[in-house]
Amino acid sequence: MIDINPKIKPLYRDLIDLGIGNYLTTIEFDRHCIRNNLQTLWQKALGAWDSENRSFASWDTTIYDRENTLRILFNWISKTHHSDINTVVFIIIDGFIDWNNQRFSFDQISEDLELINFPKESIEKLRLKIEKLEESKKYKNKIINEPEKNEFLETNKTEMIDNISKAEIQSVIDELIAYSKKNNLIEIMKEVVNLSSRWNRVKKSFNKGIIEDRDKNLEINKINNELLEIVLSLK
Repeated sequence: MIDINPKIKPLYRDLIDLGIGNYLTTIEFDRHCIRNNLQTLWQKALGAWDSENRSFASWDTTIYDRENTLRILFNWISKTHHSDINTVVFIIIDGFIDWNNQRFSFDQISEDLELINFPKESIEKLRLKIEKLEESKKYKNKIINEPEKNEFLETNKTEMIDNISKAEIQSVIDELIAYSKKNNLIEIMKEVVNLSSRWNRVKKSFNKGIIEDRDKNLEINKINNELLEIVLSLK
């Protein structure tokens, strides 16, 4: 097996360590090659590895096969196709960045690219792309793991609990109904409407003398406790 050109070897080794071999086996990589007119050169490198190794059919390749195909390709462009080296390397790394969903530092790759006299503007393009993707990942993680704080809850939850302790039932019911409507919380809406009906019945029964003050207070405590459970369940 022919070793890789020493000048491009650090870049090759770091890309392998980052898991580029997995990317090279994907349909995404094949499409990326076709879109960027790299497919013919890649197929030639595959054929060269096939001749050297004689262990696989051209389209049935392992990560090991693809990593060695990349080694052969890097050897070619660093020795016999010097004018193509920057374009080919940029296309491969650019596609790998798009595909890769793991966080990685670009510093080592940047140093490796400088060793092969890779244009600084191209290095910065790749670095900027990684930074943008990292910011996008952070934003998505924030949305998933740190939901945006609900202004209603931030400003009203404590007040509702305070009102419950004061038996100011109607105020809490009104707040919860408004919140449920705004956030389409159908089940909570049903529970609150049911409690509202019970509260109105208690008031009417007490005013008509149907129930005693003790029974009224018992029912109020039950309604308050159920309202408190609903409020505490809000997130």
